[in-house]
Amino acid sequence: MTHERIVESMIELAHATATHRIVVAGPQSAQVLGDLQRRGYTRATTVGAARLSRGAHEVALVGWYGPPSRALEATLVQLVPLLSAGGVLVVRIGLRDPLLNRQLRMTLARLGFRIESGTSCGNGVAVAARRTDTIPAAVAA
Repeated sequence: MTHERIVESMIELAHATATHRIVVAGPQSAQVLGDLQRRGYTRATTVGAARLSRGAHEVALVGWYGPPSRALEATLVQLVPLLSAGGVLVVRIGLRDPLLNRQLRMTLARLGFRIESGTSCGNGVAVAARRTDTIPAAVAA
């Protein structure tokens, strides 16, 4: 799967449109940002450029090309304050492994997120998550 197809999968998981403010992070954030801008996502930026816009982004995309690690968690910790309360976080890891998927799920849970959907993405997986405090509770009938 090409890098462009991976970015396309991440956009689909986020249900992102060209009007959304998007922040990208990860080792290849510059490449992801370039792919987004070529597709007309002109409101996309990187974590470094967005540091002063806390809570202003509807979508956060993280392209991580190895297993979840402390470095990924540190990246997410930097990224989370930039995401709006109802925003979606999409994380792509570069390996498909049930243990690594569980590790990613646990990392997101520690940060207050719950995975809503996911997909195979190249030789890895991508998941979309939202803050648990913004997910409406089920209404008793």
